[in-house]
Amino acid sequence: MKPKSNTLNFSKIVTRRAFILGGIQFVLLAGAAGRLYQLQVLDSDRYKMLADENRVNLQLVAPLRGRIFDRFGLPLAENKQNYRLIIIPEQAGDIDLALNALSRLVLLGKNEKQRIKKEAASRRKFVPITIRENLTWHEVSRIEVSSPDLPGVTIEAGESRYYEFGSQAVHLVGYVGSVSEKDLSKENDPIISLPGVKIGKSGVERYFETNLRGKAGSRKVEINAVGRVIRELRRDDGLQGDDHVLTIDMELQSYAMATLGDQSAGCVVLDVHTGEILTLISTPSYDPNIFTTGVSQEQWESLIENPRFPLTNKAISGQYPPGSTFKMMVALAALEGNYVSPDTSVFCSGHITLGDTKFHCWRRGGHGAVSMESALEKIFKLLKKGGIFYCGTDFYSDNHLTTRWVKDMNVPMDLRSEKEWKKMFRDVGFITRSKHVTDPKNKSKWKREFGTLFVIGRKS
Repeated sequence: MKPKSNTLNFSKIVTRRAFILGGIQFVLLAGAAGRLYQLQVLDSDRYKMLADENRVNLQLVAPLRGRIFDRFGLPLAENKQNYRLIIIPEQAGDIDLALNALSRLVLLGKNEKQRIKKEAASRRKFVPITIRENLTWHEVSRIEVSSPDLPGVTIEAGESRYYEFGSQAVHLVGYVGSVSEKDLSKENDPIISLPGVKIGKSGVERYFETNLRGKAGSRKVEINAVGRVIRELRRDDGLQGDDHVLTIDMELQSYAMATLGDQSAGCVVLDVHTGEILTLISTPSYDPNIFTTGVSQEQWESLIENPRFPLTNKAISGQYPPGSTFKMMVALAALEGNYVSPDTSVFCSGHITLGDTKFHCWRRGGHGAVSMESALEKIFKLLKKGGIFYCGTDFYSDNHLTTRWVKDMNVPMDLRSEKEWKKMFRDVGFITRSKHVTDPKNKSKWKREFGTLFVIGRKS
């Protein structure tokens, strides 16, 4: 009977173990089913969104930069169509052969070729590489004609900053340049981290950078597992930056620039009635467009090593004692107020005491009695041959509205005609000419018809 008992006990043990194992399997299957239900039903929306994020990429699009105009609407800084030459290594095949073929159409230096090959080696093969910016129309046409023999080489149309008047307004308008590491550390705006984006480096471009920059757009693209763009789903170009209209008169600006020539000097012309800046220049100057395309090492060294400092805005940067250049302003104010006449003499003793302080003249013994005409004679003597002396006034007898101003303002004025002003300059020895600077679009009659009288004397 013992064998039968052992069999029964073994059977019971097996049945119990099978039950336990079956229970465990059931629990596991139930857990797996519950997890599948959670993933496929309860969390389906979440995982669908994550999958779409892996498939769809949202990228920022740089907006167009705001334009800058002079008072009459002439464009000082605008966005000009830019033709960019790019190559896709994956489609081009042998990069060396492709670059050699391109060299017969556009000039490619040794450094440029090395840069392109370095980028091709460090990036994914389908990522475009920029070869050249701002292609001329002649270069574009040559490349397009040869496009069947240039696989992977394409031309993209974009926008780049362009300064119509170049060196004539650079110290006022400024220029844009590439974003540096320092710029990135100062700002959190993601726009400036986009490839090809340039920001204001000086002048109005820098001062109004935030307004000129605009608001970034976006584009929604479909990508594959390795990041290749399959197609563009949606695009928003964003908001263009604000346009800015300056008080500058470019015609007057160009005239002043041509007058100063290659001298190391600065010039500012203001409207005395409104305070508007009509002209602001510094010479020698430089072309800001070189910074748009990328200034070369040779160009940069020629600018910073120039002993006349073309990068410095001499009109507003630096401190200069006015010296004798201020005499004309004091003299004109005294004449217009009828406090002196051209024949009035002022005695210079060599010093003047204001409060407890004594201010000395550069000539310790003083200049003695000095009239306006004798002062002009001294200016004439100090000028080098070919030197130019400017004198400008809104108050002269040829301006018929002046008599009304005298009456309305109840201020006595010693008004002189244009001929009298020129005679005073000629008597000293200046070769003299005059110029009326008018503003034909201004509502004020005197600005439209008479304007400011400039008497210009040149030492022969």
